[in-house]
Amino acid sequence: DDNQIFANQNRFWQTTLTPVFDNDEIKFIVGSSVDLTELKAAENALKLREEQLLTLINASSDIICFKDGAGRWLEANKAELELFMLQNVDYHFKTDVELASYTPFFRDSLNDCFISDEIAWNNKKETRSLELITIPNEPIL
Repeated sequence: DDNQIFANQNRFWQTTLTPVFDNDEIKFIVGSSVDLTELKAAENALKLREEQLLTLINASSDIICFKDGAGRWLEANKAELELFMLQNVDYHFKTDVELASYTPFFRDSLNDCFISDEIAWNNKKETRSLELITIPNEPIL
């Protein structure tokens, strides 16, 4: 039917164009395209979830830090970064011990955190520990 109405839809295609030569002269170009629409939609959904997670953890006044199996920081909330004075440090994929060099005042506390993480990894289950973190005194004016 020539009177069909179509809804507009954006699709993402990755196109590769490859020239075919004959004695340094382009004879033709071979093109191939792959529809990446579903992959792009999944990437956008994942990005939205990540933004939601960051909003949630940053709304907490509790310190929150996600680490990988080697104890490297993957994500930390603002409260954690402020506590350890790491706001201007790229903490991603660094361990507590490595981060201690950026904030000498908290070197002992971060080393203790590293030790308590090791205990949790070895227990292979939820582990609670009491960590003493000394904070600097407020400046007296």
